[in-house]
Amino acid sequence: MLKTLAIIIGILFISANIAYANNDSFNLPEEKINPGSTLYPLKRLSEKIQSKLIFSKVRNVNFQGDLVERRLLELNFIVKNKYLSSLEYSSQRFSAQAGVFIDGLDSLENKDSGTTLQRFSNYEDILNNLRDQFPANSSQWLLLQQNIDTLNILSEKIS
Repeated sequence: MLKTLAIIIGILFISANIAYANNDSFNLPEEKINPGSTLYPLKRLSEKIQSKLIFSKVRNVNFQGDLVERRLLELNFIVKNKYLSSLEYSSQRFSAQAGVFIDGLDSLENKDSGTTLQRFSNYEDILNNLRDQFPANSSQWLLLQQNIDTLNILSEKIS
């Protein structure tokens, strides 16, 4: 039973790996499995299992930070490929994951806020570019603007 569980977890971990390819839009790496893919629910399950199996607080916070970047790459994929039906959920996942990351970072004694602030600034630049692919005040524009606003609020929380 334990061996079977280990094999299943191993398969899930492999399915969640990031495959980097050049993305012409914003010169970002591209996720291998994105929203809309039949494997996407397995990827999300794998991420949740990984999160539960990381017992070090610092490593878990770092993992949560990596998940924020994955959600950003998924947003980039959705905008680039015009999969607008997935934009709302992906936007919500991005903001929620950023919040989880900051909550975890806040719980650490030795936190590197400067690196996170720089990271969020870079994300904001990318989100501005994604947002500007849509007409101002359209629903897509507003969703991406909410992501930018979330990053600003979270940045204030840790600065």
